Amino acid sequence: MNQKEKHDKRVLDMYKNHVKNNTLTIEESDLVQNIQFVDQLPINVLKVRYSYDIRFDRVPSKITNLQFTNCPKTNFQGFEQMNQLTILSLHQNQLSQIQFVGKLVNLTELILSGNEIEDLSQIQNLIQLKEINLDFNKIQYISPLRKLVKLKIIHLNSNQVMDIHPLTYLKELQQLFIRQNQIITIKPLQSLANLVICDVNYNLILDLSNMPIIPSSAEDEDEFGFGLFDDSEEEIVQQDKPTKQQLRLANKITAIYEQQEKFQQEANNTIKTKQGFAQMCNKIHQLLTNSMQSHLRWSQCIAQLFQMTDSAISQ
Repeated sequence: MNQKEKHDKRVLDMYKNHVKNNTLTIEESDLVQNIQFVDQLPINVLKVRYSYDIRFDRVPSKITNLQFTNCPKTNFQGFEQMNQLTILSLHQNQLSQIQFVGKLVNLTELILSGNEIEDLSQIQNLIQLKEINLDFNKIQYISPLRKLVKLKIIHLNSNQVMDIHPLTYLKELQQLFIRQNQIITIKPLQSLANLVICDVNYNLILDLSNMPIIPSSAEDEDEFGFGLFDDSEEEIVQQDKPTKQQLRLANKITAIYEQQEKFQQEANNTIKTKQGFAQMCNKIHQLLTNSMQSHLRWSQCIAQLFQMTDSAISQ
């Protein structure tokens, strides 16, 4: 069998089919590379999952909902002509470049999670977007998001974001999920009056002073005094007070232990005696325990840690 014959065997011809619903799903099609005549089918939802190196001979321009999941090396060029597309999901496709997405100006929902994206400049013209998911990428700068003023939901978990000031322009933002980044302050969020859910777990936030956030009453506080921090997103969404701003701050504990680890790493250079270092570690452990029991502010806790370090150095 020559190469041409082999290639012909890898064609899925959809001509003259009778599709009864509006959805076509192609799953685990390792033997299919070229999908023909999709544009002639009466469908507006196309789902392709766990397939490899797929291309289309004609762009399915009538589709409004396109979902590609785990389809590496798929040729997405030409998809920018799908001007009726409102929902696009490209989860886990090893994408690093997304130029073709920038021309899909009618998109209202965009899912690009689980890729290798660093640059968001290509999506800054998608001004109709209401929801975007960029979880698990390599994003550091989110400035292009400032132009997407209709955004209501943003997922940016597990990236490398430090500065969230561009989000101040998104006055309609209601839900923000930005855990596991490198954020040190959330003060820019205080101007977002419509923000009701904010997940900033596992960042580097240390100071919450002057932030108009919950808890607003004692019964809303958890054992650390921070309030309503269950790990279940469903529980947060289904709270009986949906208009209350809800902030989840496990990053406080993360940050303070990072400070302790830093002290330990620099022990040989800054602490003169092993005895002084051991005493300081014991004091840190005691301080952490007392803070959790007495609802001591973490900013005060950090200040005391630095005082103990100075004391250990002087020994």
